[in-house]
Amino acid sequence: METNHKIILLYYREGLSQRKIAKQLHIHRRTVRERLAEYELFKSSPLSDQDKPSSLLNQYLRTGSVYNSANRSKRRLNDE
Repeated sequence: METNHKIILLYYREGLSQRKIAKQLHIHRRTVRERLAEYELFKSSPLSDQDKPSSLLNQYLRTGSVYNSANRSKRRLNDE
């Protein structure tokens, strides 16, 4: 969760590029891009919905960086 806040602050307040943010935080550029897109979704939601427990903001703040390994193939050992 802390990473999400850092990404937003570095991008909007400090004006860093997505590439520089990824390098500074030691995360993938795609992760930075996805977190910024999630934040943009939150910003576009109606203000009246943002105070609800199920709001996009609350979901965004509760969700940390989630790595999905479903599409990865297993490593093959040299012995096989």
